[in-house]
Amino acid sequence: MEWRGLCALVLLALACVPAASAGTPRATFVGDSVADEIGYIASARALLPDVRFELAACRRLVEPSCSVAGVAPPSTLELVDSLGRSLGQTVVVSVGYNDPALEYAHDVELTIAALERAHVRRILWLTLRATRHPYLTMNDAVRAAAARHPDVQVVDWNRYSRSHPAWFRPDGLHLTPAGAIAMARLVHSALLR
Repeated sequence: MEWRGLCALVLLALACVPAASAGTPRATFVGDSVADEIGYIASARALLPDVRFELAACRRLVEPSCSVAGVAPPSTLELVDSLGRSLGQTVVVSVGYNDPALEYAHDVELTIAALERAHVRRILWLTLRATRHPYLTMNDAVRAAAARHPDVQVVDWNRYSRSHPAWFRPDGLHLTPAGAIAMARLVHSALLR
């Protein structure tokens, strides 16, 4: 095949590939104050190119978020409803430390339903670091939801971080720079699967 014919074939093939809409990220990462540290660490952000970060302290799943310095971020549900399809096809969720444990399973389901309405095809949900017993129950709720929804994949941050106290600030939850890099690395690996 001559050079021009090969070029025409390549151009035709490219024309048949659906283009991503301008501004749509490869993935959106929704998190609370634990994941928020990633936003401040350049080497952690570099592990997640083409990912939109929606990280904010005090974020909750469904209930109105708590506030820091008088500012409350939108809940995950509000954020999903406002961004809709612009979220992209993959959403990473790391939210729960500010949520009531007794309502978490219900709120996980409401959030998944909203993500599905927004045409998200893949939901990567990080487990909570289980420094308190309610977090174990909340992690069970995430696993149960994943068993019901084939588009949900559990990313086990609790297990991955278990033997790494240097990744955490004195409260055992909030990340040091090393912890931010570790969480970003885990999310990067999950995105590649």
